[in-house]
Amino acid sequence: MGSGAEIVLEELLKAWTPEDLQLVLLAPEGSRPHDAAKESDIEWHDLSIKKNGLHMLDNLRAVKAACESIPKCDVVLSWTIRTFPASEWLGRQWTVPCAGVLHDNPFPRKMHGPVLWNPRGMDFKRLCSWKEMLWHSQEYVLRTWWRWQWAHRVANRFSKLVCVSEAVRQECIRNGYRCPMTVIRNGLVDIPVGDGIQDGKLRIGFLGMEHPHRKGFSVVEQWISRLTGDVVWKLYGGASKSTVRRIEKLKKQYSIEYRGFQDRTAIFKEIDVLMHASTLFDPLPTVLIEAARAGIPCVASSQGGASEIVEEEVSGSIFDLDETDVGLEKLNALFDCGRRERMGRNARNLFGERFRVERMAQEYLLFFTCLIGGKNT
Repeated sequence: MGSGAEIVLEELLKAWTPEDLQLVLLAPEGSRPHDAAKESDIEWHDLSIKKNGLHMLDNLRAVKAACESIPKCDVVLSWTIRTFPASEWLGRQWTVPCAGVLHDNPFPRKMHGPVLWNPRGMDFKRLCSWKEMLWHSQEYVLRTWWRWQWAHRVANRFSKLVCVSEAVRQECIRNGYRCPMTVIRNGLVDIPVGDGIQDGKLRIGFLGMEHPHRKGFSVVEQWISRLTGDVVWKLYGGASKSTVRRIEKLKKQYSIEYRGFQDRTAIFKEIDVLMHASTLFDPLPTVLIEAARAGIPCVASSQGGASEIVEEEVSGSIFDLDETDVGLEKLNALFDCGRRERMGRNARNLFGERFRVERMAQEYLLFFTCLIGGKNT
């Protein structure tokens, strides 16, 4: 599963109280959800998968192999799209309601050749090289072709589909998903906010170096060269050798720190602003929720569900990829310390109201209860 979905599932399992409703987890041994289930005394069964569960067929085979050892449950929930077919099969075996959680971009069921060169959310004129164009082409085809057509058919047979944002739900409707849908936004456990570094510099964090193309590193490169003032750029994630060379070239002229992989909570103690420049539809970016929890204002692209986390001019700013100059202006305005502190407090308050894990757990409890009772949530 994706890192954001895995983080959220781990938090949900840790916050779950078995007295409310007993959960049974089917997950690979040694995975983060498995460790969280052990910590919370949640019943767990091994899902022996190959290729890190990257393919739907591998997950389906693994669930079929593990089926005999799993006690029959009252409802089956698929946490990621990769397990949609496996969960549907298990629900049919037990003749119980089956549901899924969609953390992904709900592409249409059918795709045609011309759409390859104009995928939604991308403008190839803005890409800095033919390599990025090729990468986005492959990303669009390989991640959507048969997988999304299969997932689309399975989702429409679910008793209910959970969308992690209203943006995802609207995209589902637009792309022909006809199953009953509900929105349950992800949540995280609350942690204390640390004291930031106060020395007059503006520290801007970007957490997309592991996937620089779809996370918008090309936009970051433009802004690095154009943003004036006493600023330090902190780049996080496992960058490839070619991307590291791009970083080293920038470091010759600008103040940049490539930090690689760091503990997520530690990252938000060493930055003042988060930049999130996704170029593809981003359903509900977990990193923006983490920033809100830490009281860090964000400047984020408008792709997907970012605007459901970041409120314009309240807890941060949203910019359109067609107007990156406007986004740069909004980032430049955050040199104002008072403005940053006000937005940071607002972000922290919005997290407490909307994105605490306790709220998410209660909504899933109600969701499960209604499915078991045959009611519509």
